[in-house]
Amino acid sequence: MDVTELREELGLSMSELARALGVPVDDVVAWESGERFPTRRSVERMRRLQSEHRNGSSRDGAPREPTASGGALGETPWGALADPELWALFRKLAASPELRARVLQLANEYPDPAEGALRQTSPRRRSQG
Repeated sequence: MDVTELREELGLSMSELARALGVPVDDVVAWESGERFPTRRSVERMRRLQSEHRNGSSRDGAPREPTASGGALGETPWGALADPELWALFRKLAASPELRARVLQLANEYPDPAEGALRQTSPRRRSQG
């Protein structure tokens, strides 16, 4: 499997691919430069990512929730970390203070996953006062 082609197909940076695969970014750099080869486990994970990307389905074969642009998110909020659109959004948020302020205002209407509300899908208004 050509790691560079896969990464470009998925629209990920080296660090984003490393995060999605659960490996250090140095591994991805070494694979792409030909200094080392990925382990069987990493190749299997790459194939799964590629398959999910091409088929728009989750690991269990169930359709994934579509994004606004027609892509698909992971089956859990944390599965969305492999979505290149999410990383594009992070880059835009980091580059634009105005966008970040608007998104933070909108985000206040939703539960914080760190507070144990991962499965809640509808927005929750925070109490005023």
